Amino acid sequence: MAPTLHRFVSASSDPGAATNPARPALSHRDSCVLTVAAAALAAGNPSRAGEVIEDCLREAGAPAHPRLIEHLADAALARGDAEAALDTLERGLRRYPDDGWLLRSGAELQARHGHWQTATEYWERVPRILRDSASAWAVAGIARAYRLTGDADLALRLCNAAAASGPSNPRLDEESDLARRAVIDWSACLVPAGSAGPVTGREPAGSIESTGFLHDAASALTGRLVRAAGPDARVELHVNQVPVAATFAVPVRDSTQDSESARFSLNCADLMLYLGRGDTVQVVAGDSTLDLPGIGATARVDCALASRSEELFAKLRQGWVFTKDGRFAPGHDEASREQALQLFAEVCQVIRTTSTQPVYPFYGNLLGAIRDHDFIRHDVGGFDILYLCAARDPQGAKSEVLALHETLSAAGYRVKSCATSLIVRRKGAETPFVDLNWGWFTPDGQFQASFGWRLDPVDDIDAFTAPRTCLLAGREILVPGNSEAVLEQIYGPDWRIPDQGFAVRQQLERNPDYLLSDSEVRALNGRRLAAPDSK
Repeated sequence: MAPTLHRFVSASSDPGAATNPARPALSHRDSCVLTVAAAALAAGNPSRAGEVIEDCLREAGAPAHPRLIEHLADAALARGDAEAALDTLERGLRRYPDDGWLLRSGAELQARHGHWQTATEYWERVPRILRDSASAWAVAGIARAYRLTGDADLALRLCNAAAASGPSNPRLDEESDLARRAVIDWSACLVPAGSAGPVTGREPAGSIESTGFLHDAASALTGRLVRAAGPDARVELHVNQVPVAATFAVPVRDSTQDSESARFSLNCADLMLYLGRGDTVQVVAGDSTLDLPGIGATARVDCALASRSEELFAKLRQGWVFTKDGRFAPGHDEASREQALQLFAEVCQVIRTTSTQPVYPFYGNLLGAIRDHDFIRHDVGGFDILYLCAARDPQGAKSEVLALHETLSAAGYRVKSCATSLIVRRKGAETPFVDLNWGWFTPDGQFQASFGWRLDPVDDIDAFTAPRTCLLAGREILVPGNSEAVLEQIYGPDWRIPDQGFAVRQQLERNPDYLLSDSEVRALNGRRLAAPDSK
C-alpha cells in the first residue's frame, strides 16, 4: 500500500480541536464516516476510502470538516495520486486557512511533492504543539525543505529535536547527516595531502582562481589553462583518483590576457554531500594537477563526517551526473530520451490544433541537437522548447501564451505558469516535463526569448523560420534555420565547447514587457496555490 500522510490521531477523535479552538467539532456522522474510511485505508483499499468520504460530502451539502479533508487527501495519496491529494489540501486551506492540522499535512505533502518554499511557509504557520508532535518521517521532509531553501542550520535543529524525542528513524538520520554537511565549514576540512595520486605534471597547465563549491556550495570552481582551448582542453575533477565530472576550457576573449589562455568552470556542489574523512580531491588537466589555492595539488578531507564516496561511485556507474547547476541527479538513458521526445512531439501536436506557429527545441536541447545530435550529458530535467509568437507587440505575444495555456490544459495536460515559461506535464506524472518558453521578433526585427539571451539578437526572421531539420537522439526534428546564430545569441561565440559549469543565469538579458506578470501567473495557475520551486 502506498504511504499516506503521517497521523497521530484516530479517525473518530479530533485532538486538533484542543489546539485549534476555531475548528468545528466532529459530528456523529463524520466520526462514523472517518472510521469506515480509516478501515478501508488500513485494508489497502484507498479508492473505497475516498468514495466513502466523497459520498458523505455530496449528501451533507455543508462545508467539509477538516478531518474529512485530511482523510480524503490520504486516500488520494495512498492510491498514488499526489496531485489530487495536494489539490484536496489546498482547497481545504482556502476554507480553513488557520487550521493547524491541515497546515501540517499540507507542509508535509508540499515537501513530499518537492515544493520546498511552500512547505516551509506552511510549516511556519503550524501551531508549536503540532510541530512538536509531528512524526520523524514528516520532520525529515520539512528539514529537507529548509535545507534546500538555504536554512541548513534550522534543518539540523529540527532533526536534532526530533531525534531526541523519539526512536531512531533512518530517513531522519539521513537528513540530519545531509544538514551537517551543509553547515560544516569545508574550508577548514580540506587540508594538504601532498601527492596523493599518480597524476604528475612536468609544468603547470594552469591555475585555479576560485575553489567554488569546495568552500561555497552556491558557485562553480573556476580557473584558467595556459594551453589552447577547445576539445583537447579537458579538465576533470577526481575524488580518490576517480574522475567524477569533466568540462572543457574555452578561450579567454580579453586583450590583456595571453592568447593561449582559456577558462574553465565545474559545478559539483552536491559532491559535498558525499565527501568525508580521508577522501581526496584533485583537479586534473591533461597529465597535470592544478594546485588548489592554499592547499596544493591534492586536498584531503579531515573532519568527523564519514565518507559516502562508495555511494557516489555507485551512482556514477548507474549513470548519475553533475548537472550544470551542481546537482547530482540521474542522467538521461535511452528510455528517458525517448520519453522526453515523445512528450515534446505530443505538445507540438496539440499546439498545431490551434496555431500554425513553429515550435522548436531550445536552449540546452537546441544546443545538444546542433552540437552533438543528442541530449547534453549534464543537462537533465525538463525538455526546453520555444514557441515562436506571431505577434510582435508584448500584449499580442502574451495573448498567444495565454491561449497556449488554455489549449494544453484543455487537452488534459497539467500546466504550471511562470513569468518566463509554461511547465507542461502529463497529469499524475512529474517527469518528463516540457519547459515551454516563447520567443518573438520585436517591431524593429530583433529576436528575443522569454528566459533570456546574452549577445546581440539575430534579426533575420526569414532565416530563423527557414525550413530545417536536425537529428536529436535519432529523431528528426524541426530547428531554426539559423540555429548557429541563435545559439551564439544565447550562449556566446564558444557554444560549440562543452562547459559543465556554465552559469545559466549570468549576464542574461530579458524584456519584461513580454513576460507574464505576477497577477497573470496567479490567474493562469488558477486553483493551484503551489507549484514546484524549480524548473
